[in-house]
Amino acid sequence: MATTGSLKYEIRLATKEDMQAVAELTRAEGWGYSSAYIETLRQTDPDGFFVAVKNNEIVGSALACNHTDNLCFFALDITKSGHRKEGIHTRLSQRRFEYAGNRNIGLYTVNEHRREVCVQMGFKHIDFTIKGMKGQVPSYILTSSRVVPPDVTILPLDQVSFDSIVKYDGKINAFEREEFLKRWCGGKNVSGFVAVKQDAVVGYINVRPLFEDFSVLPWYADDPSIAEALLHTAVTSLSEKCIIRVHVPSSNKAVLELAEKYQLNNEFYTLTRQYTKCVVKVPLDKIFGISSPDIMPA
Repeated sequence: MATTGSLKYEIRLATKEDMQAVAELTRAEGWGYSSAYIETLRQTDPDGFFVAVKNNEIVGSALACNHTDNLCFFALDITKSGHRKEGIHTRLSQRRFEYAGNRNIGLYTVNEHRREVCVQMGFKHIDFTIKGMKGQVPSYILTSSRVVPPDVTILPLDQVSFDSIVKYDGKINAFEREEFLKRWCGGKNVSGFVAVKQDAVVGYINVRPLFEDFSVLPWYADDPSIAEALLHTAVTSLSEKCIIRVHVPSSNKAVLELAEKYQLNNEFYTLTRQYTKCVVKVPLDKIFGISSPDIMPA
């Protein structure tokens, strides 16, 4: 139990039962994460997800996800408004730095001030930026015929060898994440599609529900034509009136053009990726939407 003056709070590991309260924290921040999405993040590394509890209320959260012996990601760094001068953020940060150990740590920052704060904390290696884009796909696209490149077939994710998806995904992220993908690609209202060419995976897309929206997490493809075929398949599988979110690398001009074409052009933030030791290189030309703006390199 930590004490700041007369204020007492506890830092402990998060549980599945805490996820709705953490979801409400994200909603207050304007992120709008669902409890199911946050539970998937927690399950990726349950020993690294911490919450601050005061008077039986969750007033802060922080996640440290150890992917490998050399790589960790920080995310869900939230302190509830009204509790931001009580040392909660400092204590949460201490716990997750301890958990990360000597790993290279990555995170995303949302503005210049936060970026500079994180530089002072040791996140000195600045990587690429991503744009959070959203919009409602117009009806004329939803009713148009899908154009699929020659020799490419788009299949539901459950009709493709899961091992082949894991291996393709591992080439994008620089490490294989089988357990994460088992949870990420399943679940209620989650839909996924895979592009296959000559029996090889050449792209895949996954769409998950948020509070009121659907989020494309991830969206990988070997080229823009495959990327569009995947996106068209995914959005036409959803309700016509739903809002779609996607997190796209700012340097990938092809995906910015697709976002404009599909009217996913309402930019709601720009994030910068930073690391403590070195940048983790990923193939940005094959990344049309990152898998998580929270815990993943790509």
